[in-house]
Amino acid sequence: MLWDELLPSSIMREGDIITYATDVGLYIDAEIVRVTCPICLEEFIGSKREAGIFITGHSSYHEFVEERAEYYGGI
Repeated sequence: MLWDELLPSSIMREGDIITYATDVGLYIDAEIVRVTCPICLEEFIGSKREAGIFITGHSSYHEFVEERAEYYGGI
């Protein structure tokens, strides 16, 4: 089953401005953005804050995989 089948596309779209609450606070006028990992091309659509976490996590993941590949005779 594809993600598009699980949720209607009208929930969040790039460029939307939303207000939402989390356990750490209230985000007012948060812009929805789309970011793409330049290494594996995985995409994320969400608030700028979450997009930053996505990119940071992806960078760490790819660095980890690359280090392991070098150790085991890869790349």
